[in-house]
Amino acid sequence: MKRTKLLAGLSLLAFLLSGCGEETAAVNAAPTITGVKDFQCCVNTTVDFLDGVAALDKEDGDITPDLEIVITPHIDVVDGFAKFESAGEYSVIYKIKDSNSRTTQKRSTVEVVDRDKYLDFVTPGGFYGETHGHAQLEKCGMVNNEFILKANGHVAAEDVMLSRKFNLQTNLQYTFKYRVDSMCAGKVVAKADGIECAEAMMTTGENELSFDHIVLSEEDEYKDIEFSLCFGNIHGPIELKILGIKYEYPQEAGTNVDRTKDYSFFGRVFTRIEGSGRGTTKVNDDGTEATLILVEPAEQLHLGGMFIDTGVAIKENTTYKVSFDVVAENTNYEIIIQRGRWRETYIDGFYPPISNGHHERTFVPNLSQQGDLWLYVQTGLQTNVITIKNLKVYETLNPYGFETVTLEDYSEYHDEAYPCTLETDSGGFTYTVTSFAEVDHDQQVTSPQFYVNGSSGNYVLTFKAKASKPVEMAVAAPVPGGWDPTLMYNRVNLTTDYVTYTFFFNTAAANTSYVLVWQFGFTSNQNYQEAVAIDVVEVALNYRNVEIDG
Repeated sequence: MKRTKLLAGLSLLAFLLSGCGEETAAVNAAPTITGVKDFQCCVNTTVDFLDGVAALDKEDGDITPDLEIVITPHIDVVDGFAKFESAGEYSVIYKIKDSNSRTTQKRSTVEVVDRDKYLDFVTPGGFYGETHGHAQLEKCGMVNNEFILKANGHVAAEDVMLSRKFNLQTNLQYTFKYRVDSMCAGKVVAKADGIECAEAMMTTGENELSFDHIVLSEEDEYKDIEFSLCFGNIHGPIELKILGIKYEYPQEAGTNVDRTKDYSFFGRVFTRIEGSGRGTTKVNDDGTEATLILVEPAEQLHLGGMFIDTGVAIKENTTYKVSFDVVAENTNYEIIIQRGRWRETYIDGFYPPISNGHHERTFVPNLSQQGDLWLYVQTGLQTNVITIKNLKVYETLNPYGFETVTLEDYSEYHDEAYPCTLETDSGGFTYTVTSFAEVDHDQQVTSPQFYVNGSSGNYVLTFKAKASKPVEMAVAAPVPGGWDPTLMYNRVNLTTDYVTYTFFFNTAAANTSYVLVWQFGFTSNQNYQEAVAIDVVEVALNYRNVEIDG
């Protein structure tokens, strides 16, 4: 009996203790974390680690603000956001503790991938330097508007190479001419697609290195080849400046070649309607006609018109003929032949009264006029409808044709009242502003030109920037020498530490050349009484990663 009562008492005590334990467990329930997931992103992307994530506790409620997020390798997390500047795999731990010190954690991973680079501005015109063996490349690129090559530790001929791709007509002899100013002497070997094709001797001082090459093919009319200069036969350190590059080829002198064969106006017509003007431009369905329609006059003739990119790069001392047919409602308009679209260099023009029908003009450009050939049709003072069709540009061949390679670097413009200096190196620049202007474009740095093919939305701009004092800066991607079309415009506030910036271009049709522009003339910067140095480095255009960027 007594045993029975004891067992019954123990059973009752166990029941009470069991109930008490369940109540304690309920009071001290561990918090939960929901919505944690793995991420995949591109370099220089900011990730929101709280997107869709919640930390909940039965007693404390929503305790999401108390979440601790730890990333390994270490990346700072601020308000749930973290920016990844290096590719790799990262481990993420979410930790939460409730008011009763019960903790919960969950894990996820972040895969960070590099974007494929489209181009940067370290070397001009697609050049690149490489080394082999024990050679070390100290410098290959633009430094303060000079193309510098420096290397040491070379032994064999191919240890130091300067390379670039060229599109050449097959079965035709080309002569490559490199002008260099060298601090060293020795033999320079030329290779085409890795095969030695010519050699030349280089002395100290200025040289013109000349190499002949023929691309043989029974199938292709034109072929891409990689042409390289190999400097490994030089004794001592290599140090030289590339002053100019030109390649020549024989032509059937006097022959008129149509440089606009199969020309289409698609992507080559740009509207300029400003002030009080109203109008538009259009291209017909097959791209053979471009029409300017001005329905409300502008204040000046040039404020209502259309730019036409002929797609032809003209050379000095070469004869060209531009021809086209025109149909217009009235005769009071002008058609200007010019180099470039904005800040143009005048070449020739057609002036009122202009009759309907066929028109042509022959000219020989001088040095200042060589470059991209454009037409500007302007009729801003009165309403008009003007159609241009059958556009042709003919080039009269000389005995030797030639192409020059442009060695572009960053350039700057500033209003004389606001002094600035520009230094460039390794695809970036330092811009020192003595006093800031009030207008953005009164102090700006412009990149070399680059060509964007297809939709500009396929490209992403990245760079790092800082300033010796916090300043406001604008960055844009307009057409050279003008503004519209502009692929991107953003304003940012620079700090004294490097920050990596990533900007997506819009989805406008491209198929033309653009530049990058950094502007610093803002009233918010005018408080500084001392010079401010702005550093912009690692500038690159990358391909958009459709799967990750969206």
